[in-house]
Amino acid sequence: MSSSLPDLNTLAVKGVDFDYLDIGSGRPVIFVHGALGDLRTFAPHAELLSRRYRALTYTQRYFGSRDWPEAGPPFGIETHAEDLIGFVEALGIGPVFVVAWSYSGHVALRVAQLRPELFRAMFIYETGYQTFMTDPAEIAAFKADLDRMMGPVFEAVNAGDSEEAARLFVNAAAQDDYYFDSRTELQMQIERENAAMLSKLFAQAPPPRITADDLSDIQTTISLACGASTRPAYKLISEAAMRHLPGQHFMIPGVNHYWPDAEPSAFTDFVGDWLDAQ
Repeated sequence: MSSSLPDLNTLAVKGVDFDYLDIGSGRPVIFVHGALGDLRTFAPHAELLSRRYRALTYTQRYFGSRDWPEAGPPFGIETHAEDLIGFVEALGIGPVFVVAWSYSGHVALRVAQLRPELFRAMFIYETGYQTFMTDPAEIAAFKADLDRMMGPVFEAVNAGDSEEAARLFVNAAAQDDYYFDSRTELQMQIERENAAMLSKLFAQAPPPRITADDLSDIQTTISLACGASTRPAYKLISEAAMRHLPGQHFMIPGVNHYWPDAEPSAFTDFVGDWLDAQ
């Protein structure tokens, strides 16, 4: 991952400034980061994709280092969906492609419900919420694995140790007790600097309940991808969504939830091939 970024831009969306990266030319593609991330998370991917597309990525509200207005809307999917809609409208570049990962996957699904005309197609890697799961056994298995994953993270947050919480979160999501510390200093720095958002994540407003029927009714072209080696919580959500959401979906062999982070070139190549086919 590059230690420096091209010049960043600032965009006012409904009176609030958002930092973003905008490079390349052609059809616009917006990368939307997940938990513990900001615009730097997808900067390497944007740089790679900018050889063929106009690639953008921005820092979502309450992430990054910006001082966000204290009187703003609550942390949660609905707020971030409204911000994404506002971002596209303020730039005047719709319809756009969206690439979303984990937490932002539900953001992408929500904007596809609310404003489908603004979005050409979406690629979602392992969305993070189970509102459309219907099978009781799958729901129970999801909750059991989520408890195993998030229990220690929750304890660290309650103890006020946000950096340890971030390390536990990343290692659990990657299913590797040493993954956090195995990467570049910049990758670790991004997550350390966003560790404070975990307390907001745990206290977030309830996500909009996108049901299985809602997925079936979405008109925007959406492709879901999941790592074949990902942990059960993520895989169960992805498989449930794939059953109900029309479109082409992918099970990626040999990778887990942190594929975009571990192999940015491979992930971007896959996304680029998908974009070329749209």
